[in-house]
Amino acid sequence: MAFTRRSALLASGLGLLSPAALAKEKPKPSPVREPTQKHLNALNGLVVDVMRKTGVPGMSVAVVSPDRVLYLKGFGVRRAGAAERVDADTVFQLASLSKPLSTTAVASLVGDGVVSWDHPIVRSLPDFAMSDPWVTREITLRDMFCHRSGLPDHAGDLVEDIGYDRDEIIRRLRYIKPDTSFRTHYAYNNMGFSAAGFAAAKAAGKSWEDICDEHLYRPLGMA
Repeated sequence: MAFTRRSALLASGLGLLSPAALAKEKPKPSPVREPTQKHLNALNGLVVDVMRKTGVPGMSVAVVSPDRVLYLKGFGVRRAGAAERVDADTVFQLASLSKPLSTTAVASLVGDGVVSWDHPIVRSLPDFAMSDPWVTREITLRDMFCHRSGLPDHAGDLVEDIGYDRDEIIRRLRYIKPDTSFRTHYAYNNMGFSAAGFAAAKAAGKSWEDICDEHLYRPLGMA
């Protein structure tokens, strides 16, 4: 990299700072203030406006502080053209918001020493296979969570759309030819993520649902 005049000035400027100045503690950020009731009341109009502009038939909105729920309300209907209303208890599909939940649950298992990020999938799921036997032996939780399996982008999603369950879709990954070499490229993949979660749960001797319940929902008071 060229040593430019700007970088030279920056380096000389840093040299003028004393160790005491560099070690000086950064000011602490101001505490976050909870929204006032006025702010919370304004959400009603904002949500209705968003629904009008986007055409979304229904929404559920929550505002949560560290120790309590400040606002929880449903808007609109569950299905366009239907009468059933959305309320605070309406269940929505999380879609890929489940991915940080999955990795958080597995991170808890890693912290407990149950598995490591480099735990081979096939060690827990002996029937699991990729199209390449070597990849089958080597692929780990880390590989699947990092989307570097070599599988094509969103591989397996179309099979889900026609009605296969998750176990059958994961079994059929062996029939999908890779797009790239193993661990060389990123390609988003839902089924690989699922396989990693199930493998971690199997290593713990429990179902995936029980792992999430024990390590996420119950500690958070959501069960």
